[in-house]
Amino acid sequence: MIKAYVGIDPGKAGAAALLSPDVIHLHDWKDAAAAGQKMAEWNAQFELRVAIEKVTSMKTDNHAFAFRFGVNYGIWQGICAGLGIEPVLVHFSTWQSKILPGWNKKGVDNKKTALEIVRRIYPATKTAIYMQKHNGRADALLIATFARGRGL
Repeated sequence: MIKAYVGIDPGKAGAAALLSPDVIHLHDWKDAAAAGQKMAEWNAQFELRVAIEKVTSMKTDNHAFAFRFGVNYGIWQGICAGLGIEPVLVHFSTWQSKILPGWNKKGVDNKKTALEIVRRIYPATKTAIYMQKHNGRADALLIATFARGRGL
């Protein structure tokens, strides 16, 4: 079976991205059922290695936002557990510091930079990752790229 890497941005506007030697698939977060179905489809076709962005709340987050973000994070972990997959949890600063140049510098828009890098590395995704609202797709694909590069 072909090995593929799945990167997951668990945010409200998050996504999952599958990266294999031959294809890239993107799946926008809709709900747990759709995410579970997509992961099951991918799991039937590939030997999956999954990396989920590890989320933490920040002092500036409101409580409702932090709770919703944490729920999605847990749902993705539950989907993986149900499929017998042990995901690697990757803190955003870990993958961004390796993939995004100048990622934590004043005046750098990490979301915009992620979109630009994805378009450059994976030009075939230009039609699927072209607007600011697609930053979840871009992050997911870059998390998958990070996982593949690290052999996770």
